[in-house]
Amino acid sequence: MGFDPYILEFVLASARDGCIRGRCLQLGRQYLNVEFEQFSRLLRAYGYSPAPDVLAHLHRGNDGARYADELLKYLGASKVDSLDVSDYEGATVQFDLNRPVPQSFWEQYDCIIDGGTLEHVFNIPVAIVSCMMMLRPGGCFLSTPPANNVMGHGFYQLSPDVFFGVFTEANGFELDRVLIRENRPRGKWYRIVAPHLNKRRVELCNRHQTNLYVRATKTRSHNPTGLQVQQSFYEAVWSTGAVPQDNRASSTALSLLKKIVPRRIKGFLKACLAQHQNPFRHPGYIETKP
Repeated sequence: MGFDPYILEFVLASARDGCIRGRCLQLGRQYLNVEFEQFSRLLRAYGYSPAPDVLAHLHRGNDGARYADELLKYLGASKVDSLDVSDYEGATVQFDLNRPVPQSFWEQYDCIIDGGTLEHVFNIPVAIVSCMMMLRPGGCFLSTPPANNVMGHGFYQLSPDVFFGVFTEANGFELDRVLIRENRPRGKWYRIVAPHLNKRRVELCNRHQTNLYVRATKTRSHNPTGLQVQQSFYEAVWSTGAVPQDNRASSTALSLLKKIVPRRIKGFLKACLAQHQNPFRHPGYIETKP
């Protein structure tokens, strides 16, 4: 569990928007998996210019183990806790998120950061509800789960539909953003349009490790037993009677291929074209910044 350069960039962007404040909880104690030069460059890019000794301290962490506690305090948190089932990384709170958190944890935090923990919790609906309950109204939930091409990393790779279905007005939340990015230097950031808005599923078939980057704000207190969750795409279908559309990006090149190329070489050329096709060429993806 830790901040790679892309998670760090998302956290910095969220801090710029005032999300890192008050009492902050990390799900798992987050390690700074970012080399010093890149760490320094990202901080400058988001308007932070600590003195050289402060910068080194933020990267090294208070105990030299490169945990993110000191960075989160620098970004605005007044207190930083970490929650884990084990104490092997020095978490301040030991608790198994497979079980509901006790009521004494409810509304104790202004910010909760999941930098790669939820996918390792088998009873993930219980863990998500616990995160919702631990936030104070006005607090921010940041989550960066894997979405594609990391089979075996955890129990799950998460669909954006989880977040569109859970963090709704009915459940006391406003979903500020759902972003996606391939974990590679030339990867781009995309905002995902909620499937119920364009009446199309937002699917992805790509070749690189890919993460979601989610930010939600708690708007009011709510009862965890009254959580309402449905896949937003189907809610739109049920309410309008719309027929689901094909969700893959249309390709003029592939359409032309079917008409003019002999059958025996269609498969080969189709595979070649697919390798160079942008998997985010879909109305559900809009290029953006974190």
